[in-house]
Parts: sequence; C-alpha cells; structure tokens
Amino acid sequence: MGEKNIMTALIIIGSILASIILLIYVYFQTPTGRGQFGEWRVKRILRKISSDDDRVINDLMIVVDGKSSQIDHIYISKYGVFVIETKNYSGRIYGNDKQLNWTQVLNYGKVKNKLYNPVKQNATHIYRLNQILNDDSIKLNSLIVFCQGNTDFIESDYVYTLKQLKKYLKHLNEKVLSSEQVISIYEKLSDIQENPEISDREHVKEIHQIKKDIDDGICPRCGSKLLLRKSKDGKEFYGCSNYPKCKFTKRINN
Repeated sequence: MGEKNIMTALIIIGSILASIILLIYVYFQTPTGRGQFGEWRVKRILRKISSDDDRVINDLMIVVDGKSSQIDHIYISKYGVFVIETKNYSGRIYGNDKQLNWTQVLNYGKVKNKLYNPVKQNATHIYRLNQILNDDSIKLNSLIVFCQGNTDFIESDYVYTLKQLKKYLKHLNEKVLSSEQVISIYEKLSDIQENPEISDREHVKEIHQIKKDIDDGICPRCGSKLLLRKSKDGKEFYGCSNYPKCKFTKRINN
C-alpha cells in the first residue's frame, strides 16, 4: 500500500472515530443517556465496596397486583437489603419527604420543572418488593442517589450524593442477615429478573396511569382509595385507606 493510500485510510479511520465520539457525547446529553451514566456510576461503587458474600441486582422490573416498579439497584449484604434509586438531575432541586412533587430550577431560575418525589417513588418500590419477599424480618432500606451532588436544598434523610453513598455502605457494621438469607433473596429476585412479566413499554404506560390515578383519588402504590385526613398540626392531606399497610400520602396544594 502506497503512502498516499495509508494517509487516506488514516483520515477515514480518524473521521469514523470522531463521529463515534460525537455520537456518544450527544447521547449522554440526553435524559436517557444521563440517566444511564448515573446508573453506571452507582454500579461502579457497588462493585468496589462489595465483598464475595454480597450480591447486587441492577435494573429489576417487578410486578405486584398488576402494578409494576423498575428498581435501579438492589444491594444485598449481611448488613441488609438496600433499594437504590438513581437520579441524575441537573440544576437546583428543592423538596422534602412529604411533598408529592419536588422542584427543579434551571437557567438561573428562569426554568422550573416539577419532579415526582423520588423518596415516595422508592417507597412504592419497597412496598412492592416487600410483597414479593413476604418476610417481615427483612428490612428494606431506601437510598436515593443524586449523581450530580446537588442535594443542598433537599430535606431528606434518604438522599445521598455518590460520595456519601460509598461512605455509608462502607461503614455498615450491624449484621442483620445470614449468608443463607443473602443468597435466598438474591436467587428469588434473579429469577424474577430472568423471567420478566412486563415490557419496558408497558411499564412506561403504567407510569402515565399512576399520575392519572393520583388525580382521580386512587393510591398509586396499592390501588386503594385516597382519603382526606388531618395531621396532628391540623393540616389536611390525602392518605391511603389501606394505612398502616400502605403509607402513601399526598399533601394538599403541594
């Protein structure tokens, strides 16, 4: 091959590589791409802190009573079962545990978006996961991870940055599960993962139905009616009629 042909080939290869890099960059600027990158970062932490006795399940779809939940990560160890929801939102995020929706502020306050409270979202995941495991002795711990670290304006004990997540999981020291229980939980959930009952498209359709259910006074977690109640300080809110089994609430004028 002549020198001219080699140069032509190198130019073509360089152009292809540049195009691939550009496509990857553009993809990771999309909501889907950012979300997948955030989940990859959490997976990386879980791989690093896991021992040979620990188990991790990623992207698990579960269905209970015809309602589905897509769980980002489940970390199973002798220190407990940790249900992890990953968020890769940018901007300032304002919210607390009781609110139905949180607020995302972008472009120096010019853009404001409503986000469904991820603490409530993960509580729904845990409610359904409890139904599947059917063992009251197994406590499921909720962890919400904001990959961009923008947690300064969030009031919640369940929310972590990536750094805080790693530190928290590395310093667990109270054993609550035996090795046999860890394996049993993992095998049960792995079987569900290998034999999904619902497609991603059907799950997305159900998410839209959940929003409609809330507007229609139906609990999105268990399907029971939402009843108007009063808190101890006299504030009105909607609570699930299936309480205390289901603890979903919706504040009025949130």
